Amino acid sequence: MRIALLLLLITAVACQKPGPAAECTYEYNPASTTVTWTAYKFTEKAGVSGSFDRISTEGLKAARSPTAVFETLSFRVETGSVNTKNPDRDAKIHRSFFLKLKEGESLQGSVTQIQDKEARVNLRINGVEKPALFKIQSQDGKDSVHVTFSSDLNLLDFGADSAITSLNTVCKELHTGSDGKSKLWPDVKIDIHTELKKKCP
Repeated sequence: MRIALLLLLITAVACQKPGPAAECTYEYNPASTTVTWTAYKFTEKAGVSGSFDRISTEGLKAARSPTAVFETLSFRVETGSVNTKNPDRDAKIHRSFFLKLKEGESLQGSVTQIQDKEARVNLRINGVEKPALFKIQSQDGKDSVHVTFSSDLNLLDFGADSAITSLNTVCKELHTGSDGKSKLWPDVKIDIHTELKKKCP
C-alpha cells in the first residue's frame, strides 16, 4: 500500500507543468564603457586608433533583456578627451579637426530603434544629424554581459571635408605613405564597449 501511494505521489509531481523560468535583470555599468575609434591614413589605408575618456549618457534603465537597456539611450562624447596615448597628436586632432567642426566640442547621438543584433542611432556631428546603423554583439557571462556596438562612418556624410583637409594639412608628413602621397580617409570605425550587470533570482 505504501509503495502504491509513493508511486502515485511521484507520478503526480512528474506530471506537473514547470512554472515560468525566473527572468534576469540587466543594468548599465557606466564605469565599464569605452568609445574607441579607428581612422585611416596612407593610400593603403593603415589604421590609427584612439578613444574618448569623457562620455555622458541619459535614458539608460534596468531591463529584462540586454538590448532593452539601451532603447532610450542618448549620449554625448567630449572631443577634448580624445586619447591616442600621444598628447601632441591628441592636441592636433582636437584643434585641427574637431574644433573645425560646428559644435565641435562634442559628438552626440540617440538610439531611435533597437533589435537583438542592430541599433539605429541618430548621430549629430558638425551640426548635421544623420542616422547610422550599429551592429550589436554580446557575450553572456555569469554575472555580466559584455556588449559591443560597431559602425563604419563616412565623415563626408556630415560635411566634415574641410576638417579632414585641415588635419591632413597639419599632419601632412605623418600621413604620407610609401607612394609619396599624403592621405587621410573620411572613413572612421566606431566601437562602443560596455558591460551590463546581470542579476538573476
